[in-house]
Amino acid sequence: MQLAYEGATPASDAQSILPRMARGLKGQTLDSVREGLNKWYAANPGRLDRPVIETIWYEMVVPGLKNGN
Repeated sequence: MQLAYEGATPASDAQSILPRMARGLKGQTLDSVREGLNKWYAANPGRLDRPVIETIWYEMVVPGLKNGN
């Protein structure tokens, strides 16, 4: 949604975290993110205090960026 709002002039990586997040989550749906979160927290019951946004970043966005998204 953010990328559609910005149109042809998106914020640079230095200005916002959103471009990197959008690239890292490319191809993901809300359902796939929800399922990924559920699986991660089920597999890591001792880490239930970890913020969801941190989990999304390190478990989904960063690997997505490394895969060339």
